[in-house]
Amino acid sequence: MFKKIIFATAMIFSLNSYAGDMGLYETELKIDAVGENASQAREKALADAHRKAVYAITERITDGSATAILDNLNDNQILNFIQQVSVISEKVVDSRYLADLKITINAPVLKAYLAEKGITITNLPEAHVFIIPVYKTAETASPLLWEAENLWYQAWEQNSMNTGQITIKPLPKNKDNQKALLADEAIRLNGLSLDSVRRLNDNADLYVAEATTLGNTLNITLKSPLYGTIYSKSYEETDSQHFENAVKDIKSAIINQIQQKDQIQQAAQSNLTIVYSFNALKEWVEVRKQIVTLPSVKKMDIDAMSGKRVQMTIQYNGNLDDLLSAFAKNGLLLIESGSYYTLERK
Repeated sequence: MFKKIIFATAMIFSLNSYAGDMGLYETELKIDAVGENASQAREKALADAHRKAVYAITERITDGSATAILDNLNDNQILNFIQQVSVISEKVVDSRYLADLKITINAPVLKAYLAEKGITITNLPEAHVFIIPVYKTAETASPLLWEAENLWYQAWEQNSMNTGQITIKPLPKNKDNQKALLADEAIRLNGLSLDSVRRLNDNADLYVAEATTLGNTLNITLKSPLYGTIYSKSYEETDSQHFENAVKDIKSAIINQIQQKDQIQQAAQSNLTIVYSFNALKEWVEVRKQIVTLPSVKKMDIDAMSGKRVQMTIQYNGNLDDLLSAFAKNGLLLIESGSYYTLERK
């Protein structure tokens, strides 16, 4: 019954919407299990990995409490949410199975199931993030950024998140970026240098990821010019995947930061009632398209339409002055008329 309900409901989601945010539904896991034999160990490890992946993605796209509804699902039911499992590396030692996996969740199926349970899914905004990976081989060593021996930068090149509505990549090694930013300026979050880099890269979000090797320990710190220190963690270098694990954890921290920021913005949303009179239906279609594509407009509802007059309510983020300015830049003039605004085209 579970499987039939899920796949029937999943039909309401388009494949295009899944492709658009696919990166949010991927996670990388390290698994290690022991069984009576290698085959049993592998089966046990994969079942555990499937469940951990589904829980991780559910936490990413909801407020986190939704994972409790997954506790009663058995391994076969959890398997319904799995789209693809890619083995990055694996090793069998007697009756022990170890592997690094990339697991892609079937987004339409998971969304459908959560929707059936009344769980609200967070729709993350599109975000393009550039990481500035600064590396120090010792506490007193000079920081590395653009140098070829920056192993931390190499780890980001090999493990970028380039799919979905959120992209997380290292700042490109082009001449303009190298001229605009030095390693010590990145560590100090130098405002002038970072602003220059941001302008050179289409105003993308910037995060400085500082990594320092101290003996056998890799210490990482994630900082933002806007929010300061966001995340820090230490990794033992006896683990050959310490750089890759650090990259994975930082990507998760950034996604959580974007999610929290979006939730705050959604909580600050305001409504505005607008009345627009038009001469031809074509005009209304054009105006509607202009309004719904404004970044600050999150939702539009048509309250009433009669003849050549429409009343709508829009939900928007930010302050009203910014909204009025955004309308004006698109040739739309909002004029206050008591409890509502009338809309005119310039």
